[in-house]
Amino acid sequence: MTNNLRKVSQDLRAFAKRTKDFKYTDSALITFLMTGVVSITSNLFSAPTDKSIENQKQEISSSIKGMHQKVRETRRENNKLLKDTNLELIQLMEQGDHVVKSPWSSWQFGMNYMYNDWHGHYKGRGDKEEKYPYEGIFERSSNVYERTVSPDSDKYSLLSKTRGLKSATGSAGNYGIASTKVVKEPIVGFEVNAGITPRQVQKGAITIPAKQATTPQTPTPVNFSPVAPNVPTINTVPVNITAVALTPFWNSNRQTKLGKNFSINDNNTYTLNTGDLGLCSPSCPSGENAAHAILEITDTGEYSIGKNVTFVVNATGERALSFDPIENTKSLNYSKFTNNGKIILNATNTAGMELTTQENGINVTGINNGTINGELDRQSAFTFTQEQNPTGTYTAINETGGTISLTGNTSTGFGFYVKSPGWVVKAINKGNVTMAGNTSYGIGLSTKATLPGGGTANNNVAAGSVFQNASGGIMNISGDNSGGIAVQKQADPSRALTVENSGGGTINVSGENSFGMYSELHQNVTNAGDINITGSKNNSIGLRNNNIDNDANSSMTNTGNINISSTGNTNIGLYTSNGTVINTGKVNVTAGKNVGMVVYGTGKGKNESGAEINVTSSDVSQGVVTKGTGSFTNKGKITLNSAGNGSVGVIVGNATPMESGTLDSTNGEIDITVTGNKSIGTFSNGNLTLGKTNVVANDGAVNFFEGKNTSSTTTFATGKNSTAKTGQGSLLFYSDGGKFNIAGKLTADVAGGSDVNSRGTAFYYTAPSHYASFNSGDITTWANSIFNGSLKNLTLNMDKGSRLFVASDVGMNLSDTTGDSVSKATGANIQGTGYKTFMLYKSKLTINQNVNLDDDNDALNQLEIANSSIDNNNSQTITGTKTGLVALAQENKAHTNRADVTINNYGTVNLSGAKSTGMYAKYGILNNDTTGKITMGDSSTAIYGKDDSIVTNKGVVTIGSNSTGLYSEDTDQAITNDGTITSSGNNSIGVSYKPKAISAAGTDMLKNTGTITMTGDKNVGLYATEGAAATYNVLNAGTITMGDSASLSNPNVAIYTDNANHTLTNGGTVTVGKNSIGLYGYTSDNSGNVTVGNGGIGIYSQGGNVNLTGGTITTGSNEAVGVYTVGSGQNITNNGTTFNLGDNSFGFVNVGSGNTITSTISNIGLGNNSVYVYSNDTKGTVTNNTAISSTGNQNYGLYSAGTVNNNATINLSNGKGNVGIYSVGGGTATNNSSIIVGESDSKNNLFSMRQTILR
Repeated sequence: MTNNLRKVSQDLRAFAKRTKDFKYTDSALITFLMTGVVSITSNLFSAPTDKSIENQKQEISSSIKGMHQKVRETRRENNKLLKDTNLELIQLMEQGDHVVKSPWSSWQFGMNYMYNDWHGHYKGRGDKEEKYPYEGIFERSSNVYERTVSPDSDKYSLLSKTRGLKSATGSAGNYGIASTKVVKEPIVGFEVNAGITPRQVQKGAITIPAKQATTPQTPTPVNFSPVAPNVPTINTVPVNITAVALTPFWNSNRQTKLGKNFSINDNNTYTLNTGDLGLCSPSCPSGENAAHAILEITDTGEYSIGKNVTFVVNATGERALSFDPIENTKSLNYSKFTNNGKIILNATNTAGMELTTQENGINVTGINNGTINGELDRQSAFTFTQEQNPTGTYTAINETGGTISLTGNTSTGFGFYVKSPGWVVKAINKGNVTMAGNTSYGIGLSTKATLPGGGTANNNVAAGSVFQNASGGIMNISGDNSGGIAVQKQADPSRALTVENSGGGTINVSGENSFGMYSELHQNVTNAGDINITGSKNNSIGLRNNNIDNDANSSMTNTGNINISSTGNTNIGLYTSNGTVINTGKVNVTAGKNVGMVVYGTGKGKNESGAEINVTSSDVSQGVVTKGTGSFTNKGKITLNSAGNGSVGVIVGNATPMESGTLDSTNGEIDITVTGNKSIGTFSNGNLTLGKTNVVANDGAVNFFEGKNTSSTTTFATGKNSTAKTGQGSLLFYSDGGKFNIAGKLTADVAGGSDVNSRGTAFYYTAPSHYASFNSGDITTWANSIFNGSLKNLTLNMDKGSRLFVASDVGMNLSDTTGDSVSKATGANIQGTGYKTFMLYKSKLTINQNVNLDDDNDALNQLEIANSSIDNNNSQTITGTKTGLVALAQENKAHTNRADVTINNYGTVNLSGAKSTGMYAKYGILNNDTTGKITMGDSSTAIYGKDDSIVTNKGVVTIGSNSTGLYSEDTDQAITNDGTITSSGNNSIGVSYKPKAISAAGTDMLKNTGTITMTGDKNVGLYATEGAAATYNVLNAGTITMGDSASLSNPNVAIYTDNANHTLTNGGTVTVGKNSIGLYGYTSDNSGNVTVGNGGIGIYSQGGNVNLTGGTITTGSNEAVGVYTVGSGQNITNNGTTFNLGDNSFGFVNVGSGNTITSTISNIGLGNNSVYVYSNDTKGTVTNNTAISSTGNQNYGLYSAGTVNNNATINLSNGKGNVGIYSVGGGTATNNSSIIVGESDSKNNLFSMRQTILR
């Protein structure tokens, strides 16, 4: 609001105060301003509630605002036009004489009057000296390069701005506020480097697609290889029983903690510590005042401690209770003590209850009906100590409610020191005994007892002594090298003792190298209860008889049950190596790699009538094993049904070292089912006689196996009927030298299959000499020798697809493989049709007749041959037109004799069908000999080797498109072409090598010493691929000729590798057509001759060094290149290879980075438009020690963007437009010799120059 308007408002307000009927409002003010009249009576604008008045106010306000906005826009546009007009005038003046009149005065008069007052200088006045520091003539730069940089060039901005005021060059000379962007003057044509045409090599991306040989339909190798069983090695641990050695003390001196001859039934704990004094103190005899026990019983009668009483022994060499009845005040003949409480042993060499002998004939009985616990080494719950010559019976009983738990090592539940003349001792367990320490025994009677003061004495218990785990008694043996009941040889072995695990008694063994019962006695020891071998440990035995005196009466008998459920190895039910073990009960093996019974050495084993040995483990297990001069007799039943591969029902003797054995089951029964190619029904390397027998072999197992012992015989007993089932992939009979005698009747069913591995087979024939003949006469001789002429008692039920023979190490002609003369020669009663007569295995087949692979009935198609050698005679032809045929193919098992599979082609193989293979071997030897000819169709492979096969071609191989001549993969053996390989097709390979990770630096693993000719497109002569960790050489010492290629982007290549670890070496002749490549790879050595066609490349290297040591490199025209390098840090050296360059070609082209080219040959001649060394590598170096000459025009000696050192004469005097050294891209060139160029031809723009630098 302006001051005038405020004055009107104030006046109108004053008027309203003075006038009663007038009220001031904004409406009244506006009305007064518009009309000059104040209405008092009926003022339309005075009513504040009249909406029409409000609407008029808004319209007026909007109109006023709109007028103000239009005024502002007009002013802004006018100022802009004035500014642009002034600027245009200034710019016109600065550009020249387009404006003569100074603009400053015109600025003062826009419309011939002063339209504003700036209160100071007008804009643009007073800054002329600052904005236009120089008024005069500008000067051109004296630098020709600065003058010739186009304003459009991105380099123009690099010209310095800090130039003189007169400089007309660059962007420093702005003139006032006008734009000074340089307007290009019309281009005036002139020649800077007349006649010099910069060279540029552009080969584009070169891609060699991966090529893979066609994989043949390979034969199925035979996995069958009969292996003699692994006879378990039993490493028994010596039994060392160490009883507690306690020193007797004088009873009359009362050297105990509590006294003697009374019972205790309180709730107290009584402790014996080291240094405690006896009750005699302080009046004890000198040196005899220590307490040696808590309580002593020296009288007859019955005594006990109650269930709440605890005895604790903390003193080494002492006992809780001493039983020494020297008194008989009650006139009784017995003395008994019962522990109903708890005895705790906390020291080594301690005992719970000690029974000491006297001469008064009193019978002493110590009973534990409570608990005896110990955790330290060398402790005994009960110990027998001899003090005087006894006359009574001394009995220690762990009663039904008694518990003994000793966890320390070298401890015994019942221990003994009983010397001559011997006395009756009885150790009986009816309760629970746990021995958790190593070398510990539940009941342990040793040969010698350790004396308290050191040394030993013989134990010699009297006849009638008892060592028994009675009915209800349980012994838990969890320590290693431990046992339940162990009784060693006594001083008088003739005394009859009772040693048994009674019926209802149980011994549980879970330790390593432990046992249930052990005996060295000259008598029988019996298990009538249960012995359980549990857990997962190894080499434990139920009954172990160690007849150290070789006494005929030494035996152990199982009349109860021995159960092996341990998942460990070589746990055995009954074992002896020098005594006798007898089973009249049951032996059950249900888990682990364990054995029912084992008899070694001079031992004897018996499975009596009604007895059973049952092996049903799913792991590798054996029923009965016997070897040595001993024997085993079976009158009961031996059953083995195991799925473990390597299981054997019966083993007689040993293969390595060779040992015999004897097992007679004439009057017994054997039922065996085995599975897997390492499993055997019965194995004999001694004398095995079978009565009623049934053997089932599945999945590659052998029913009956005879070892190498030629004196060994498996006899089917006269008058006995046996049966066998030979499943798929399994074998009925196998002999490695031993014999079979079917004196009884044997009926065998042989299962059929669909291929060489799935067929069941009756016989395995091994030739008497390497590659001996195999005909009907040979079969008759073999049958009489191996089967003693007894095959007439054999009935063979041959299923369709089964097989009569596997013939090993024989030699046969193809013409002799047909007919049924072989089957008739066996003499067996053969039933069935549709079975195969034989398969050649590890044998040799000679193809002596033509073969038509299209005919399914051809002799070769009908023959089964595996893991064998094949010779195709030089007069025979193998033909086929179907797709996917394989002429000669075999597979071998790795790490056997590679020569077992040797395939030689001396004849002709002609397979025109696609995806076919001429020769194939896995871990074998493949040889196409000098007379051999192999012709293959498209997408095929002539010779295919894998898995360390040796592949060689000496003959002629012809292949079609997408095919391979020689191929070897996954190998560490070399592959060699010493013959001829030809192809007129496309996308094929002469020799392809794909090794495993070998390290053979400097070794020629892929070799061509023959001739390879491939006239099609996109082919490779030698193809070395993969093997990322493989290091080896690829060598051409022969001749490789490749045809023209349609494009260099996917060309023919003579020698190729895609791996920097493979060195390409050419010492022979390589000739490739246009747009083709001689050597393509990394490190390359050439001492031979390389010829490339127009646009081709002699050596293409992506990395590594290139060494040219001899021979020649000859190029065509059209930018052909001798050596083309694209890697980094490469050294390219020519000190022996002569270059013959065609017109418009290059000797060396380097487009890599940091590469060094060195030439030291004597001279090189250039024709027309050629370059000896071309390098666009700005970090590279070219060192030339080679004289360069020319015979034509427009050549370059050395052309480089990096460093050039020339040390030899460059004489390009013949020809026009030649350049000695041409440096580009900021490179530097040093000439240390002479450069001679010829005349120039200005008319044709051919200018010769010694050295040119183009920045």
